[in-house]
Amino acid sequence: MSGRFLLTALSAILVGGCMPYTALHAPASLPSVAPTRFVRLHIVDRRAWATGGEERTSVGARLNGYGDRFPLFDRDPEVVARRVREVVTAALARNGIGVSDSAAPLLIVEVRNFWVEGSLFFQANVGLHYELQLARGKTFWEASVLESRTSMGGLSGSYFSDLLDNALAAAEQTSSTQMAAPMFQHLVY
Repeated sequence: MSGRFLLTALSAILVGGCMPYTALHAPASLPSVAPTRFVRLHIVDRRAWATGGEERTSVGARLNGYGDRFPLFDRDPEVVARRVREVVTAALARNGIGVSDSAAPLLIVEVRNFWVEGSLFFQANVGLHYELQLARGKTFWEASVLESRTSMGGLSGSYFSDLLDNALAAAEQTSSTQMAAPMFQHLVY
């Protein structure tokens, strides 16, 4: 074993098995045209208990050879809501739609998955469910997005953020495609 691996593994054990992690997703370049239509945006974290639902800063786990989990945490308790907001805002902007607290249409984004896990091979998952409500809580449009990215493992926090960032970028692209649907475009005014 290399000295770097032993040092990293020893560091993880000494800090109680928790490895720091910071998601760094940067949305793709946005159109320079100002939006003329807007939605209100509401993000709801509905991740399952075992994959981040019990702890807002929990974003993944590294498994050792025995299947023991070493959790990955972000330092920011709002990391999931903020990163998902960035993805959705960018996807809307690609379709000429902005976000405003005074807009009539309400876009509810339910975060169902925001997680990276593995031991030798790692998988990052981002799962979002959209509901567009126009009046009195009635849903007129729904769509779901689930993006996964898999890669060989690493121990550094930047490796995990890179893998999760790739899943976030794919979720942004898929969300943009979903929002380009004629029904969604017709309902947002």
